[in-house]
Amino acid sequence: MQQQKVIYCVFHNETGLTSICTVPHQCQRKLCVRCLDEHNVDLKYIQTYLQFYELCKQKLQEHKLEDRTEINQLRQSFKCFISEAENQMKNLLEELKELIKNIFDMIEKEDLTYINLVKENTNPLESSLADLQRLVLISNGSILVDWEIKKQTYFQKLDQAKNWLEVEIKSFNDRCKNEMKEIVQIMKQEFNVNFQSIQLQQIIPNEQKEKQKQEIKEIRSYIYDIHYKRYINTKFDIIYKEKEVVYIKDGAIMRTDLLNYQPYEILTNLEQIKFFEWVGQYGNQGQKIGKWRAKLKNEFVEGLGGEYKNDGKKTGQWKEIFQNYWSESIGYEFGEYSNDNRVGNWKYIYKGKEIGGGQYNQKGQRFGKWIELSINSSKQSLVTFISDYNELGQKIGKWEIKQEGEKIGGGLYVKLEEGGIIKSGKWIVLSEGFTDNFQVTYCGEYNTKGGKKGRWELMEKGEHFYSKYNQFGGGWYDEQEGCSIKVGQWIEIRDGCNDSRKLIFSGQYNEKGQKKGKWDIIYKGKIIGGGQYQEQENGSKKIGDWTDVHEGFYEKIQIIYKGKYNLRGQKQGKWDTFSVLLDWQTEPIGGGLYDDQVRGSIKIGNWIELWDQYGYTKEILQVGQYDEKGQKIGRWQFNTFCKDVSGGGCYEVYEGVSKKNGSWVEFSQDFKLQNQVAFSGEYCEGKKVGKWDVIKWDLFNNKQIMQGEA
Repeated sequence: MQQQKVIYCVFHNETGLTSICTVPHQCQRKLCVRCLDEHNVDLKYIQTYLQFYELCKQKLQEHKLEDRTEINQLRQSFKCFISEAENQMKNLLEELKELIKNIFDMIEKEDLTYINLVKENTNPLESSLADLQRLVLISNGSILVDWEIKKQTYFQKLDQAKNWLEVEIKSFNDRCKNEMKEIVQIMKQEFNVNFQSIQLQQIIPNEQKEKQKQEIKEIRSYIYDIHYKRYINTKFDIIYKEKEVVYIKDGAIMRTDLLNYQPYEILTNLEQIKFFEWVGQYGNQGQKIGKWRAKLKNEFVEGLGGEYKNDGKKTGQWKEIFQNYWSESIGYEFGEYSNDNRVGNWKYIYKGKEIGGGQYNQKGQRFGKWIELSINSSKQSLVTFISDYNELGQKIGKWEIKQEGEKIGGGLYVKLEEGGIIKSGKWIVLSEGFTDNFQVTYCGEYNTKGGKKGRWELMEKGEHFYSKYNQFGGGWYDEQEGCSIKVGQWIEIRDGCNDSRKLIFSGQYNEKGQKKGKWDIIYKGKIIGGGQYQEQENGSKKIGDWTDVHEGFYEKIQIIYKGKYNLRGQKQGKWDTFSVLLDWQTEPIGGGLYDDQVRGSIKIGNWIELWDQYGYTKEILQVGQYDEKGQKIGRWQFNTFCKDVSGGGCYEVYEGVSKKNGSWVEFSQDFKLQNQVAFSGEYCEGKKVGKWDVIKWDLFNNKQIMQGEA
């Protein structure tokens, strides 16, 4: 490397810069000798600028980004395939050639962004902070590992597409052109958010949305059923437009947020989307300024909120809602902001009582002892984590999980020599969807690399308060190439299932950690469903005839689905819905057709399906039609257990999205036999307009209508 000129420190003007900080935190990165004394980090994270540059070059070599062999081989493979099929589909394949070329060019272009970033920054001391942040990610290898994984995924997908085309060439038609264009568009969007992808996925940069006319993304979420103390899986769509983000579920717009500030955090909690909002002022540049307050169901919440400075950063005392907000159980966090960072003592307030908290340092990192509120808490059950954080905001040492003050889980966090923090030794962790009515944990050990090892047991607490945890399932983990994978026989549950050990899934994993062969779905010791898994290069897939269970399956409402999966693991053809009766007989109650397209199977034609909160004493069926794109269209009828109690309305497609329109009768979220309440009003392109009346039926089906307000 050529002789470098002296570059002086901006904080100590008389001292030259010599070193680079590689700790994964926010700092100035470029350090002089005096900065080094003040920086207070482990010296193993400090490198001279020459060492740092050499490390970056070394990482490029390790990941072989300049080796074009694999790309050239795949490119040549596609060229050979196209030549062989040219006589049959000449015009179509010429277009396909260009599309494939663009895909590989995009991948090569992405490789070059990393190569050029290193080669153009031979002296990191002269680099911009943005480039230096990216170089740090290259130096520790994390971003290149992520890119390598993504690239291999693209290669696998492309190779699968080639194999599929060879089999389906005779029926290949214009639909294939549209599908390949979709793949290109997806990859373009991926590259547009390249370096932003290292941040939280929920953060959507405003400038990215400026480039997109409209993009639709499906989000999986849940609803908490307070009557039966269970989580019900559900989903909704987010529509990204140039200036706004629209949340839409089942054709109804729940919320529209303007993208006039940055960053924007995507919401996934349905009740928060529907009922919670912040209210305040924006500055000339779209930043939040002044006092901001919170509204819950259109009413201001006393004391909730705080103040933004003119630069859009939070300052002073703030009271914020806990992330797992839902209307029956609201937790709050209370403390101080400085320059948009949480600092000092922060407290958790739950059901009106202080239940924990801890300290933040000046960088907004937790440190010292903390008592944290878990997202698994409910109105009936308080779950907390008791933990310690080091000076870098990392979990360290003993970690305890408590339910109503009683220890139910936890383990140990340890620090690796290279600086990372991992779980180590024996742990008890909560299952996803853990509640007071679904107290299921996993018990096992972590190895010295932070991966699960050996036997892991599924444990469940009995129905009574003083019941103990008992083992009812589990299996073995094996370490392969640094990763922990499931192997051999396993007995599993579906997270969030209300009946836990009464409903289990039993089958085998192969040596690659993929499900294989026959898997049984067992309820109360009886096989009620299941089917075959086929091992494939990109993971095992369900194939052939299957009997699946409804996501809300539990003792009082036992619903199963019967149908067939194709070789790509997609539902195809007719699928029927059955109710399981007391004598294990089944009664058909619904179903419809799936069209297995390249991008996934979609519902088409006439369907009878379950209301998303279908349950005991709220057996509501939805009857209507899907178009060729899998969107609801026309009149949909909502039928209940009584012919005199019904609802529904019409769907129409606007801007490529199915939305409710015209007159509708909708059932309340907590509709059931003892609480038959619905709402009647008008939709205009997915938005509620005008006044909505309340309809109530008594147990004798007498109807009462109460006039709403405009």
